[in-house]
Amino acid sequence: MIQEKFDFEVECFHKTKDELIAFCRHFNQVFLYGTGEYGKQCFSFLTKHNIAIKGFIVTHKQESECFGLPIFAAEEIIPSLTPQTGIVLSLKKTFRDEIRSKFINTDTVKIFEMEDSFFAHCAWISKIGEFQKFIAEAFTKIKAGCLEKEIIAGRDLITDLAIKRELANNPTIFHLINLFISLTKHKATIKPILTGFEPPMKVELSQDPSLNQYLLEHVQIYWKGIGVKEPYWSVLTAEKFFIDNIQYTKKEFYNSGKGDVEKFLVTLERNNIRLANNRTCIDFGCGLGRLTIWLTRNFDKVYGCDISDSHLEIAKQNLGGSGIFNAEFFQLQELNDIERLPKVDVFFSLIVLQHNPPPIMLKMLEKLIGRLNTGGIGYFQIPTYRHKYQFILEDYLAATSNEEKRMEMHCIPQLELFRFFEMQKVTVLEVMEDTYTGDQTGRSNTFLIQKN
Repeated sequence: MIQEKFDFEVECFHKTKDELIAFCRHFNQVFLYGTGEYGKQCFSFLTKHNIAIKGFIVTHKQESECFGLPIFAAEEIIPSLTPQTGIVLSLKKTFRDEIRSKFINTDTVKIFEMEDSFFAHCAWISKIGEFQKFIAEAFTKIKAGCLEKEIIAGRDLITDLAIKRELANNPTIFHLINLFISLTKHKATIKPILTGFEPPMKVELSQDPSLNQYLLEHVQIYWKGIGVKEPYWSVLTAEKFFIDNIQYTKKEFYNSGKGDVEKFLVTLERNNIRLANNRTCIDFGCGLGRLTIWLTRNFDKVYGCDISDSHLEIAKQNLGGSGIFNAEFFQLQELNDIERLPKVDVFFSLIVLQHNPPPIMLKMLEKLIGRLNTGGIGYFQIPTYRHKYQFILEDYLAATSNEEKRMEMHCIPQLELFRFFEMQKVTVLEVMEDTYTGDQTGRSNTFLIQKN
């Protein structure tokens, strides 16, 4: 049954692909309607098949170009198009019906409608051979009763028992494909690849308060801007979290924080740490509250803080809308603002510090440790090695004055961190390697520390 489903889906994909290519080659000029996720995927697909388009059409024009091609407002260009023009509706179904009825007279121009399923196929069609092998192995091992060995060599966390459970639920072909993709991604990122022969990184650290404030303000400019344009993507950089898609993926976005908080709680348990009553926590760099929402279930009070007011506004709205009222949010305008936060039992920070220059990372940690009660816990992630990374203050300052603001990624060597911990009089309880950066040429660590 699974094989029949698979064959049918592959056949549908190739049929749609051939029809789309034939449609585009039939007309003198072709436009894509839509510049969102589907429009960009469709453009990439056509480009790979040597099909050029004249440009993009949108309902509400906000930008002038996409992939270097012009963007036209529908109400302006569609009335002037000739019968030798084809339009590909590369939009989600919820928008296609409206666009078709509002703008397009099919007697004048011809349209080709892209089904949502076509774009789902694009995500995995190149992995057909691997997927077929995966399914075959799963069934072979399950039938043989091999439930304690792994199906895919090198995968630590997903066992045949989990696969059996998925198959027992009569999954759709897309469910199985998504499972397969998630497993192969996990397999690819589960082990670090540092050999021990890596050269040192040169990282300069500033003790100048005015310079550190300038560095913080430089970072803040980017995060305030991206918090308006693409707030969800800025936290988890996947296309499905673009603002155009978030109405369909917001639940997934917030659910993604659950595992990180559960891992933190297990780490505490592993180190024989029991949280006291009336416990409090700082979620540092809380962004949209993706982790805050889960921390509130384990703490009496959570203080979310961030340098971006646009992110914080969304966090307040989403948590308030979910009936969560034991979280309070603060914007940090300068490093000293951290000192105004209440004293707490725990500070928690994931995929945050890495976006700040090394001097700022250490200064933030210093002030966060200062907000811990005696015996308090810090749980945070920092990249500690990246191939060819260096931070030279003079070079960095020269570059920041000219280049466009962007999402930065920085490191601090473990050597500097351990020196820092000693100066701060904290005990390092555990150092874990993690995969938060997605960088296969470097190392990222999650630290568990305790204030003496």
